[in-house]
Amino acid sequence: MSNTAVAHDWVHRLDSTGTMLGVTSLSVRRRVSRVIGERATAWGIQVGARMATYILDSLTDWPGSRSEEERQTLRRATEATTLDTLAALVSGEPSHLFASFEPIENVGSYVRSQIPLPEVVRNMHAGQEFLIQELMEAIAQLVPESERVAAISRMTRDVTSAWSSFIGRIGEEYHRQQDAWLGDADEQRARLARRLVQLGQGDVAESSQALGYDLELPHVGCVLWFDGVDLDAVRLFDFPAIAREISTATESTDHLLAGNGITLELWLGDPRVPVGEVLASERWPAALRAAVGTPQPGIRGFAATHAEATAAARVARHGPSASRRVIAYPEVELLSLLTCDFDRARSFVRRTLGPIAGTDARSAELRETLAAWIDCRGSVAAASQALYMHRNTVSYRLRQLEELLGGDWDQTRIRCALTIVEWMPGVLIEDE
Repeated sequence: MSNTAVAHDWVHRLDSTGTMLGVTSLSVRRRVSRVIGERATAWGIQVGARMATYILDSLTDWPGSRSEEERQTLRRATEATTLDTLAALVSGEPSHLFASFEPIENVGSYVRSQIPLPEVVRNMHAGQEFLIQELMEAIAQLVPESERVAAISRMTRDVTSAWSSFIGRIGEEYHRQQDAWLGDADEQRARLARRLVQLGQGDVAESSQALGYDLELPHVGCVLWFDGVDLDAVRLFDFPAIAREISTATESTDHLLAGNGITLELWLGDPRVPVGEVLASERWPAALRAAVGTPQPGIRGFAATHAEATAAARVARHGPSASRRVIAYPEVELLSLLTCDFDRARSFVRRTLGPIAGTDARSAELRETLAAWIDCRGSVAAASQALYMHRNTVSYRLRQLEELLGGDWDQTRIRCALTIVEWMPGVLIEDE
């Protein structure tokens, strides 16, 4: 790699378009920002997010699950790797690429998902290809024409060299984590639990003995995570201790946990105290969030309640940062079904609500009025009471809505779209 920062001084002039919150640990962003500056760091955060999408879109035969958790873990890795690459270019030190934990976390998730190493390497080559293209486009904007060819040549050489070493190091990490995973008793139990979740069947007695958990019991599945807490701090929490405390507080006969150090998957066997009530209490860390499935017995119930908790967690994570500690699956069941494919759900909302799918205050008022009117079965008087608003105001807004949406409303379709917006405002069209 180039020995001086001058070779890539254009990196300092990178700048983002808009604002995007980073998903890597604060320590990564601070470390990199000291080398390349805050604006270039913001640019790297945006490019890292796009890289994750590009990888999954370009690898159409990717053997992973493409689950929300897999996407989040991948995005943390691509963001950290993008930032570390920029720092390596400026400093001339490829070692920056080995400084972040997030790519290691990503490797661990692939090991647990039994994704072969060649697929992981293919994933990384796709990311390298994307990043080089993004950097070439940046150079075209930031470097004088007479210097562009040389700048692109140096950048391509240095990124390729650094990433070649980085990919080799990741391969070594994959084998290390794979050996540890295959030999660790807790990981073996977690592996069996995930297999039971996938299959929804198995030998009850044999699986119960291997898990050290009675699969005959009625189970309540939970997914727990920390909201608004930096990743470095999250890794310090003792998840097994939290699981034991929850099991005791719910008076559960048994409990089983699996997790990745960021998210905890927990099964409670035959809890005597309502799980949601216990998790909503003030005894837990303020940032702890939980999604809870319904009680279900046997191996099929073991898989089903976990699926419910996972679906509720996905809904919660797509919503705004919530003050609510607990999301129970029954309250978001319809929404989870409507938004299994988030991108298609976004298209559905925008197509259905059209001119009132914006983030502006007027659109929000009209959506609120329309939802109340539908919920009140078309009664203007009841809607005005529900909204604490004069009925003339409600009537006026309904006339506006008729002009914007037309008079022939499919109320079921519209109410579904409004429900998605209420829980997941990210589907709305941003103001220009």
